[in-house]
Amino acid sequence: GTLSNSGETIELSGQFGNIIQEFKYEDSWYPPTDGKGRSLVAVDYNAPLESWSLSEGWRSSKLVGGSPGYFETQLPHLRISEIHFNPSDPSENERLEGFNNNDAFEFIEFQNVGPLAIQLDGFRISDAVDFTFGRYELGPGEYGVVASDSRAFLLRYGEGLNLIGHFQNGKLDDSGERIRLYSNEEELIHDFRYSSDWYPESDGIGSSIETFSNFEQLFQWRLVSHWRPSSERGGSPGRAGRSLPDSPIRITELMFNPGPPTEEEKADGFIENDDFEFIEILNVSSEVHNLSNYELLGAVRIRFNDFFIQPGQRVVVVKRLLAFRARYGDSVRVIGEYSGNLNNNSERLILRDPSDQTILDFNYLGNWYKSTDGKGHSLNIVNTDRGPVFWGAEEGWRPSKGINGSPGKKSDPYFSWVWDNFSDSAAIDSNISGELKDPDNDNLSNIAEYALGTDPLSRDQGLFHSVSDQDEKRIIILTHTMNELATDVEMILESSSNLKTWDAVNLSPENYIYSVLKDGTQQRTIVDDLPMSSGIHRFYRLMIRR
Repeated sequence: GTLSNSGETIELSGQFGNIIQEFKYEDSWYPPTDGKGRSLVAVDYNAPLESWSLSEGWRSSKLVGGSPGYFETQLPHLRISEIHFNPSDPSENERLEGFNNNDAFEFIEFQNVGPLAIQLDGFRISDAVDFTFGRYELGPGEYGVVASDSRAFLLRYGEGLNLIGHFQNGKLDDSGERIRLYSNEEELIHDFRYSSDWYPESDGIGSSIETFSNFEQLFQWRLVSHWRPSSERGGSPGRAGRSLPDSPIRITELMFNPGPPTEEEKADGFIENDDFEFIEILNVSSEVHNLSNYELLGAVRIRFNDFFIQPGQRVVVVKRLLAFRARYGDSVRVIGEYSGNLNNNSERLILRDPSDQTILDFNYLGNWYKSTDGKGHSLNIVNTDRGPVFWGAEEGWRPSKGINGSPGKKSDPYFSWVWDNFSDSAAIDSNISGELKDPDNDNLSNIAEYALGTDPLSRDQGLFHSVSDQDEKRIIILTHTMNELATDVEMILESSSNLKTWDAVNLSPENYIYSVLKDGTQQRTIVDDLPMSSGIHRFYRLMIRR
């Protein structure tokens, strides 16, 4: 037989007929191997067997005619170490310089992981973007960067970061794309795809994606587990990325531009709205943590004394303690007064641990939401489990539900749902998003839509019934969806024979079915234990309590 030029399956068997290896190659993988004289060579002999059926598991041989009977020399030690494919939007200053599109700030970073310098002349990247390196020597351990636009890169990141050149053609697709890296001898070093689905932080929020390690086997570059979102907004081009310290302390609420003082507050001597500023801090862990020698810097300055913050506890530091007590009372735990103040337009905040490691370093903007800019609402972090770049992005924050914020209080899961499903203005308008309102007129109030996980602005139904024939008996089946994030509501199925007296239905395992639909929606199905032919009237209702 012969090897098909269009591709076919190859099987390697042992002496007893046991299959050792089975894979399929394709002629479309690499043009140099399709009649141009090059052979297919495995990229990594230690890779999982399934990678032999993938183009990424192979490369074209260095030499025409292949390398039968001997191992080809080791591939060059150049690795792709960071990709910034969907940068954050240009700043006002960057727009003034003529950069109105975030694509101008894309970049790919490389590292020499070998013991010797690499002369990059003739190395190239292809597919997503095209770039061929000129004469540039990259020393052992050094990083180099190829950017979308050299001037944009220098404007955002400055000098001294080993900027080698700019893309000669193409851009990095925001949704994900294939990248290949070739040596100056056309050896395929990298062939993988990145995806915007990997990490939300890297999809326009500000993070790049960077490798955990550049010394792994090459097939690892294809795996999401080999990558992480950068902890720094804009990534870390030209240098190693910074790992976050293992700290459970987070900033969760900012009252940077409080509402004006009331007449009573003025009479007590608090005439400036800045007097009522506060910053809330949360322990996200399940263990007690000592805040001693933690420090807030930037807009404000305070070093914390000994304070053992409980799991899930929220405490605040304030601009002026007496003013805060006058407005909020004594129930909120205050652990200190800071110097400085929170600027109403924009300000930087830095949270450091006792070893001087940075936990959070971000800028907020006063124009993110109108309701937080002097109208009495605070900024609340949306999700404390997200990466640190969300602290510096509008998408990472939302206004508080009520006037004066919610210092020291847990976030309201209902309002978090409201914020995800209504416009910014409607979310804080109780006439639209209030619990008992029904903006889509489908006879389901917002609180019911919240519990069922349905769309409050679309006339969809999250509960329905059907009739089934079982053992020659007609049985009624009741089904409703469930919002797993609605932890503050109780859903109780009740029955009645007269529409006057209602009792909770006993959900025994025999008549209760819990399932998860393809879209991830949770669903509960209850099978009535009385056939319709029994002559007994039975009515049902779903009670939702909060």
